[in-house]
Amino acid sequence: MVSVEADLTHDLTPGVEIVEFDGEALAVKRGAESVFSIKLNEVDRAYVEEGIGMGKLILILKDGRSVEAAYFTKRKIAAFRSLARAVNLRRPEAAERELASALGRANTRASSTLFWLFSQMAPYKYRLAAGLALSLIITALNLVPPYLLKILIDGVLLSQTHDRRLFVELTAALAASYAAVSALSMAQNYVLNTLGQRVVNDLRGKLYAKILRLSPSAIDRITTGRILSRLTTDAGNAQWLMVWGLPTLLVNSLTLAGIGVILFSMNPSLAVYVLLPTPIIIYILVHYRRVSRLLPLLGVRLDHEIVRHN
Repeated sequence: MVSVEADLTHDLTPGVEIVEFDGEALAVKRGAESVFSIKLNEVDRAYVEEGIGMGKLILILKDGRSVEAAYFTKRKIAAFRSLARAVNLRRPEAAERELASALGRANTRASSTLFWLFSQMAPYKYRLAAGLALSLIITALNLVPPYLLKILIDGVLLSQTHDRRLFVELTAALAASYAAVSALSMAQNYVLNTLGQRVVNDLRGKLYAKILRLSPSAIDRITTGRILSRLTTDAGNAQWLMVWGLPTLLVNSLTLAGIGVILFSMNPSLAVYVLLPTPIIIYILVHYRRVSRLLPLLGVRLDHEIVRHN
């Protein structure tokens, strides 16, 4: 017998249900309660249907009816696809091998996908390097004005002497740093935007060529919306990740590190007070991420309730 854990209940609320398959029957349990059970000789085939933020394990019965056996979020789709293939083979041992393979694929999918995306940027590696270099220079220049303002306030505005020469020099330095940041930001935007457009055009060209090579049966199984989504939304998301997401993450991380070094070197006690809200901010971000992943399920659950009561 093999078991797969679903992270949505039949009420489409977050919860755990266990789907068990022993070669003769398929059962869904919530704790000690049996939610659903069916003999395998009544099942013609099984497959996974993807929706917005979730998936379903669908059983097509021999009398033509379809049954939604289990619900789960996106991260469980690979495991349930493996279970569906094992159900179609009528072999629990195949399910064990499929699930082990699915877990291995899930562990390596993110890193392999990221490496594949970066391989698409290989023809533009020099342009990417130029964009990253500009980002790092902008980061360093953004740390200059706060330090100059400190000198201006402490050494000129709050000083008894009010050194005009120092005031002019600091003002000129501030204007030059802001001008340099603006000019380099324009260059960075031009480099990264042109890079992104070239990468996304390459991706869409390859996807279009792949679609033309698919068999008519494959086209019939895939909805038009999913095909268009791969050509438009997914390619655009890949462009944002490679061209803006990762460079922005790098720049922001270095900026935070630089600000932290400056704060602790200037006033360690003040730096500690500044960092006190950090755990609260992290908790809010993690909680928001969990809640936002479940928001699409609210609409699905509402539709489910409307259909059930009509």
